Amino acid sequence: MKIKTIFLLLALILLSIQHAKATAPLSMPLKELDNAADEILQLTKMKHYKEAKLLLQSFSDEISGYTKKTNLLSLDEVRVLHSVQNQAIEAITNDTALHEQKLKYVISFRLAVDALNSKYQPLWTNMRESVMSPFQSAIEAAANGDFDEFQANLNTFLMELSIIEPSLSVDIPTSQLEKLNAKISFVDKFRGSIMQNPSERAKLEELGNDLDHVFNDMSRDETDPSLWWVIFTTGSIIIFTLSYVGWRKYNGQKQDKKRIEHND
Repeated sequence: MKIKTIFLLLALILLSIQHAKATAPLSMPLKELDNAADEILQLTKMKHYKEAKLLLQSFSDEISGYTKKTNLLSLDEVRVLHSVQNQAIEAITNDTALHEQKLKYVISFRLAVDALNSKYQPLWTNMRESVMSPFQSAIEAAANGDFDEFQANLNTFLMELSIIEPSLSVDIPTSQLEKLNAKISFVDKFRGSIMQNPSERAKLEELGNDLDHVFNDMSRDETDPSLWWVIFTTGSIIIFTLSYVGWRKYNGQKQDKKRIEHND
């Protein structure tokens, strides 16, 4: 009896989780766009630029169609997607551009599409090491007075950051993004004086803290509240039922003992 009850409860959990997933808001159009963006990236990696270009061009029509039919994307999101898409097309059709340069813009496009489709932990958060490592090296070079090393690492940082900028535009509130961009522009514009002015070098630390907050906030693992509700309620049912089964077993044994003693 106890084993049957446990199996029934496990079945209830699975059904409840499936129900939670079924009732969660799904966006198939965005998922289709996400799959298309991934295919474009794979084609670019294999240097199939013509095929990647055709898919990128058709992508624009898909975005327009979904937006008109479902209001799936905001005007700002559409603007970001069109901008990063056009940059990717321009890069892969540039015969003088290196493969790495073409790939950079397509990766940026891929990450932006994923940012629209991923509620938690978007792919661009995996770029944290690529962005923050040269930034920390630039801070160390500035502290050591190594101008050439500072310039080289700052350039690398800005290049890596540019890859995720469209994604940041999608995922970060406008006011926060504007403040972040202002600090980035300051560091880039006054890079020469940063080496010699300790107060301006403090701007580097401030920018680093802001970027850490951005990555930390978007990397936080959050579970759908409806799934937590399922886990809580089914867990309570299990505890109650097992307690009840245990009590029935104990009560049954107690009654059997009384009958045996009575018969004796």
